Amino acid sequence: MVNQQVRTAIVSAWLIVSAIGLCLLTISCVLSESTILALSDVMRLDHHGDIPCAFCGMTKAFMAISHGDWSLALHFNRWSIALLQAVVCNEFLATAFVVTRICNLRSPRFRVETTRQ
Repeated sequence: MVNQQVRTAIVSAWLIVSAIGLCLLTISCVLSESTILALSDVMRLDHHGDIPCAFCGMTKAFMAISHGDWSLALHFNRWSIALLQAVVCNEFLATAFVVTRICNLRSPRFRVETTRQ
């Protein structure tokens, strides 16, 4: 029982994070570059020393990717392409998981048969 609850919690958290990722990808296609840069300024972190964080330049890198400039994206953040691939792959897996669950719920083996008298 506990294992099933843990599994359900993990799957639920994964689907919530995946939904947020899908929303962010969709929003990034809808908003203008100036709006995205203004919003990313709010999320800017102060650095301690000269070491940038792992996500420094990621917004500009994703904007470069959206224009097809892969080398500029790598210049802004060398992990941007790998992160984008991981996010897109995760979105496909989450969508396939949800679609499979919906199809399984609709299959005849899950339907409750009622007997008529």
